[in-house]
Amino acid sequence: MKKPIIIGTLLIIGLLTLTQSCFYSPRYIYRVVAWQDADYDDFEKFKYADIKKAHVAYKFINGTKAQTSDVVKTFEEDSTISNLDNFLKKKRLIPLL
Repeated sequence: MKKPIIIGTLLIIGLLTLTQSCFYSPRYIYRVVAWQDADYDDFEKFKYADIKKAHVAYKFINGTKAQTSDVVKTFEEDSTISNLDNFLKKKRLIPLL
């Protein structure tokens, strides 16, 4: 009596895993099975190293005038954005530039 239930359960689990492999990578499926889903608490499951502040801050180089004007032109052409500076502040994208 228990044998058909166990076989049925294993068959369902196998079919679900096979179905999911059509949509997700094997690595992701392994993470879900091994670590009960990948989420924002993953940092608690893995070793980590503290990152110390550098003695000298890294400075990004500025883009050329052509690159800057291309970005501004692209945003000016988009009718949904009225002000580039406000858009970047609202989306909190300033550090990316």
